[in-house]
Amino acid sequence: QRWISQETAAREQQLLDLQSRLTQNLFPVTFFLKAEKNTTSRGFRSYRSYRYQDSEKNNEFLTVGMLLPDGRLLCNLLLTEVQTSRLEKISLHLPEGRDIAASFVGSLKDWGGVVIAPEEKLPGSGLVPPATAIAALCDQAAISVFAQNFGNVLKLYLVPTVLDQFTLGFENMVFAEPQNYDPEKCLLLDSAGNLLQYSLERRGVGDEYNRNLSPLSGHYVAGLLSSAEPFDPQNVQKSADAANRHAWLGVEMQELSAELARVHKAAGYTKDGSIGVLVNKVMPDSPAAKAGLQSGDILLYIRTADGDSRTDLDSDHCDESDYFDTAFPWDQYDQLPEQYFSEIPTPWRSVINSFTLLLGKIGVGKTATFGRVRNGELSEISIILEESPPYFEVAPRYNAEAFGLTVAEITFEVRDYFRLEKESPGLIICDIIPGSNASVSGLKPYEIILSVDHQPLHNLQDFENAVRYKTGVNLQIRRLTTNRIVKMQAQAKAQSPAANP
Repeated sequence: QRWISQETAAREQQLLDLQSRLTQNLFPVTFFLKAEKNTTSRGFRSYRSYRYQDSEKNNEFLTVGMLLPDGRLLCNLLLTEVQTSRLEKISLHLPEGRDIAASFVGSLKDWGGVVIAPEEKLPGSGLVPPATAIAALCDQAAISVFAQNFGNVLKLYLVPTVLDQFTLGFENMVFAEPQNYDPEKCLLLDSAGNLLQYSLERRGVGDEYNRNLSPLSGHYVAGLLSSAEPFDPQNVQKSADAANRHAWLGVEMQELSAELARVHKAAGYTKDGSIGVLVNKVMPDSPAAKAGLQSGDILLYIRTADGDSRTDLDSDHCDESDYFDTAFPWDQYDQLPEQYFSEIPTPWRSVINSFTLLLGKIGVGKTATFGRVRNGELSEISIILEESPPYFEVAPRYNAEAFGLTVAEITFEVRDYFRLEKESPGLIICDIIPGSNASVSGLKPYEIILSVDHQPLHNLQDFENAVRYKTGVNLQIRRLTTNRIVKMQAQAKAQSPAANP
């Protein structure tokens, strides 16, 4: 049916009827995430870190859910594994202003789509594809639909168009490109309200500035949802401990310069050092080490194994100092006033950085392929991403209130920074209360307690047992490479008024 053959009044009535139907099949949805435990180093961070971490740390996502024939909804939203693990609740906002809860069903394996199940049956019957393929509908009427969750209220904009232009898209799929249709923002329906096209973001290594959106036919979307295993088994809600694990490669990288590019015979591949990053450390037993990545390799890009998503690597993806331009000022540590203890960044670099978040878009257990230059030769290396081991920001802690300090177990990146053997004893001081006996004794954050009263410390329980009921202890302390003995007294407990004569 062509719009031109209809009277204006009839066309407007058809649009009104369609809009009414859509309000029963499209619903504003809000995803609420638990506030993430602080996973960044303390102190000042660069703009670069914030730019890449802001999207990962959002606690609320507004989107629109499309009702499916089985009563569930497909939400156009790409959640990483870390974000899904923090999912707290899902609210679906009905036209009359009432909210109902919905449960998480799953995240699509290869696309940014989340399927949810509402706690109540919704009024619509769901959007379905037409009986014929879209290519057979040439010159037929269609409607471009812009749907937005605007403050938990559905905003709909319907624009008539004609299916007069077609092109090839994902996997050579035929899709329409009519006027007044933006695949990044709109659904495409036929004049009867059947789903012609629905755009989803391809999972991979795109960023917030380059979303990898693809318009997909209604038939493809329906087939995707009805397949035997449409959902990613890794991208699910998890325990609090698992929620703090990230996809991990196990490398440290630095920014390239023109000089470094020439030294490593990669000037041509890296545009004289303007793209690419230099691997300067590979952690033992890490995914990178298992795959054969080496210090001195230059990584040019990262892509998904299927090649559908690729991002060039550059200085934005490098590890960076959080505050100090050079080495951590251990030699000036005694001059640091205690009121700044809470502002000191860690001397080691955080495990969670822009590159880690990029890997998270691919996911644990997935394969990432890197363009690598070694000894002047370009090749590709594929690496299966693993879940990160526990790291400092989320390591188990013990607060010794009587002394005014908190200690944490030593994690892999801390052990690597201090060059400690795997079985070496010690706990890291992660917090000291200004004015406490720990501070008065001269202790500082990021010093290591090796022993208490000559008893080596291998875990938090050792420390708790060693200081419990003690009025004073002797600590063996290591600051970087230098050891010393510190005598520390417990805080005197204030007497109650009844105890005074």
